[in-house]
Amino acid sequence: MNDNSEKSTSGLIDLIEGLSIPEWITKNAITAIGKGIHGVIGEAFEIPKNALKNYNERVKLIGELKREYVKKAAQHPLKQIESDPDLASRILSSYSSKLFEEQLNKESIALKTVEKLSGADFSSTAPTGDEIGYD
Repeated sequence: MNDNSEKSTSGLIDLIEGLSIPEWITKNAITAIGKGIHGVIGEAFEIPKNALKNYNERVKLIGELKREYVKKAAQHPLKQIESDPDLASRILSSYSSKLFEEQLNKESIALKTVEKLSGADFSSTAPTGDEIGYD
C-alpha cells in the first residue's frame, strides 16, 4: 500500500513538473499540495480532540447541574427544620442512634477479629501447595 501511495505521489509530481510552466510555479504547486495534504491530515486528528473536549465539558456541566440540584433540594428540608425545631431533634435522635449502632457493630467485629487472631500461631512457616490443595 505504501508503494502505491509513493507511485501516485511521484506520478503527480512528475505530471506537474512535466507541464510547460515556469519552475517557480511548479515548486509552489508542489508546496501547496503538500500543505493541503498536511492540513487534511491535521484536521483529521483535530476531530477526536474536539470530541474529547466536548465530552469533558459536558461531564463538567452535568456535575455542576447535579451540585446545584442537590443544593436546592437540601434547602427545602432546612427551611422545614427552621420552622419546626421538634423535627430537627427527631432527625438528630434517629440519625445518632443509627450511627451509634453502626459504631457498636464495627467495634464488636474488631474485637472478634482480635480474639481470633490472638489464638493464631504465626511462627510456623507458610503452607505448602499440598497443604492448601494447590497442585
